[in-house]
Amino acid sequence: MSLDARSLANYLLDRADAREIPLTNLALNKILYFCHAWHLAKFGQPLLATRFEAWDHGPVVPSVYHQFKGNKERPISNRATRIDLESGKDIVASGHFQGDLAEFLESMLSFYGPRPGSVLRNMSHEPGAPWDVVRESGGAGMFIPDSLIAEYFSERLKARNN
Repeated sequence: MSLDARSLANYLLDRADAREIPLTNLALNKILYFCHAWHLAKFGQPLLATRFEAWDHGPVVPSVYHQFKGNKERPISNRATRIDLESGKDIVASGHFQGDLAEFLESMLSFYGPRPGSVLRNMSHEPGAPWDVVRESGGAGMFIPDSLIAEYFSERLKARNN
């Protein structure tokens, strides 16, 4: 599957706007992380074509963070862009999400979207969670391996289903 994180970010922002859920950069990065993590656990495949880094405030996709850092603590109103290889112009990153994937993303947004970024940050910082493991190993700013994310969230999924 492996989607462009900017395209997925824009999709989530559009869906959140339709529900009148304001998302900050902090919240958006955590929702992307939880979407990716649960996708790994449920389907055994990464959702995004990029890796998350263990930053101070939790897992982050740097390209998404940098697209929206100008919003600071305010809700995001702009959309992420990418360079169009044919024209060389900066265009809005878009993607088509439908069927089972759209349903999965809607469920993630329904659960995580209404929570403030600070709550989502705390959820990603749970002791023993992938971010915590990487940070405890001295990995500030280091990649959080998908294998670590998959293992942790698969165990949580199994526990929830029992």
